[in-house]
Amino acid sequence: MVVLVTLLLAGYGMVTSFENQAETTEAATIDRVNKQKEYMEKYAGKSGSLQMVANDDEGSDDGAKFLEAQGCVGVVKVLSEATCRELLEHVNNAIAKDIEDRTNPNFGNVYSRKNRFDYKLDLKQPTVRKAVKEASANLRQILSKTCGNRNIGGTSSSENQIELLELAALVSDPQSSRQPVHPDTNYRQNLCAVTTFVALQDVSESMGPTLFIPQTNTLEAHKSFQENLELGGPSLLKPNVKALLKTGDGSIFDSRLLHCGTENVSETRRILFYITYGPKNAENPNRGFSTIREEFRGRYTLETMCK
Repeated sequence: MVVLVTLLLAGYGMVTSFENQAETTEAATIDRVNKQKEYMEKYAGKSGSLQMVANDDEGSDDGAKFLEAQGCVGVVKVLSEATCRELLEHVNNAIAKDIEDRTNPNFGNVYSRKNRFDYKLDLKQPTVRKAVKEASANLRQILSKTCGNRNIGGTSSSENQIELLELAALVSDPQSSRQPVHPDTNYRQNLCAVTTFVALQDVSESMGPTLFIPQTNTLEAHKSFQENLELGGPSLLKPNVKALLKTGDGSIFDSRLLHCGTENVSETRRILFYITYGPKNAENPNRGFSTIREEFRGRYTLETMCK
């Protein structure tokens, strides 16, 4: 009996310890976010708007140039409104089935988890596959030019060598908190990945648009960010932009770029459909655990998804 009580108390202590650790980590994250936000608003000024380009040949050329120069760019109508409506309904229904069990492997890791989560999508579902094919076809020129651009560490422009690395929906519910500024990939000399967020509904200022800090996908920007404990310095002084997207529009960015999701103070769920591509031969530290269902990892390329 004494042994049983001891084990129960030990188990309770472990649970309490984990809960306290989570609360401490969350409190530290909130403190970092607040300090970053205060510094940026004081010294970097008001956010601008993400540069948008058309979804055509000329826009693809311009988009590739903006990605090289800035590390991010917006593209008009990556998905049609009809595809967005279908996918939005599918994502909400799929999440509703799985939401009670947040240990479900379909949920991915994300910063600032309060009312914010990633949901890995099933490529076998016709609605999802249609959206991936449509978006990939509309982005293929920008992606191939960027993944092969040696000036920013690109290593391959061949569509059969540009791998699908991530496939998910990023969900920000009302009252989700702001994320800390971060890169998705710590600096590498080569381009590891290019992510596209596509708005499945209009994204207003109050819904927590993604904030990007252009020109921070460089070694100098990452060193400055780390040397200033991610709380200030030249990297956070740079002018930043927000992706205020219309339904179907996308924001494309180099995974090394500093960015964050802002707080959703609206009464509306915000869902971004996202896909990430990158050269197969790139040094990518996240390849083995990027946000994609395991059955699809390493199986698809830009070429196969455009067929």
